Amino acid sequence: MIPNTETLTPDQRERQQTASYRHDAALFSEGLRRMRRRAGLTQAAVAARLRRPTSFVGKYENGYRRLDVIEFLKVAAAIGFDPAEFLATVLEHHRDAA
Repeated sequence: MIPNTETLTPDQRERQQTASYRHDAALFSEGLRRMRRRAGLTQAAVAARLRRPTSFVGKYENGYRRLDVIEFLKVAAAIGFDPAEFLATVLEHHRDAA
């Protein structure tokens, strides 16, 4: 049962928001991994296209690193997917979960 947020302490509210953020970030990372695999690319191939080390791709796919907007657009171009469609799907899943 989800507690009424009005009765949560500030600390409890922060923990709940943090858990929600982590879940959303994990879905985003998993989506990027899925798009790469659909394109038939390895992490090394994407990294080469980005001119970054392979660890860069592994870190954002595993949630250890966040991408800023410009990096996300470059990743989308390197993999070959439409970033607007990807974000629309992420938003749809986020709304369904809320």
